[in-house]
Amino acid sequence: MSQRIAVLGAGGVMGSLVRSRLEEADQEVVPISRAHGVDVLDASALRTALAGVDVVVDCLNRPSLTSGPAVRFFRTAAENVVAALGDETSRRGELPRIVCVSIVNCWEPRVNRWLGYYQAKSIQEQVYRSAPSSARRVSIVRTTQWFELLSTFLDQIRLGPLAVVPAVVTRPLAAAEAADVVADQALSRAPESTLEVCGPEEMDMARAAAQYNLRAQQVGRVMRLPVGLTSLGDGSLIPAAPDVVASTTFEQWLAEQSAV
Repeated sequence: MSQRIAVLGAGGVMGSLVRSRLEEADQEVVPISRAHGVDVLDASALRTALAGVDVVVDCLNRPSLTSGPAVRFFRTAAENVVAALGDETSRRGELPRIVCVSIVNCWEPRVNRWLGYYQAKSIQEQVYRSAPSSARRVSIVRTTQWFELLSTFLDQIRLGPLAVVPAVVTRPLAAAEAADVVADQALSRAPESTLEVCGPEEMDMARAAAQYNLRAQQVGRVMRLPVGLTSLGDGSLIPAAPDVVASTTFEQWLAEQSAV
């Protein structure tokens, strides 16, 4: 049976992939982003856009190296979603389901103390979980980093043609495989409360970025910044017992990019 599913951040990497999968499944998809004429920080506009939805899939992204802007964005957006869905609950007697894309271990203080973005995602989760009547209606899909973020890593810290990339240790995966899990949760009538998803192999993201750059030629040179004494480099970003392990390896993903 078709559902009316809103995808927040529908113009981003994950949002566009999830939207495509839901449309392929013959669902009625409501794309929500500034590019689609709706700012999630505008409570009134968001309330109008979410009218009549059965599911909200939050794929929002707000890259930031500091916590302030990211926390304000994710907290406000989540609060606006909860308020809008509260109106729907009043009309229909049941809270529409929420599926939120998050990050593995973002809630761990030893991890998020180093990354403002992780702090913001942890707060986003808290807002959704603490919403009235939402305990059984929220599904959090936490993933490790995506291969597609390597291009972003190359642009974050630049010294002219030199890109400085932290040697983050994780088990990355292709965004497409993460999107499959997110879409499945949106389609499920009994989604999991929390799912943790990672890739098939442990990697140093700085070395991966250097390999990616050999093909993409995005920057002149990549400098690896050791972070082994922090949670970014000691394996703290890797789930202890992942629920889903993606199959695409980094080499396979690289080969796919070259073929495009």
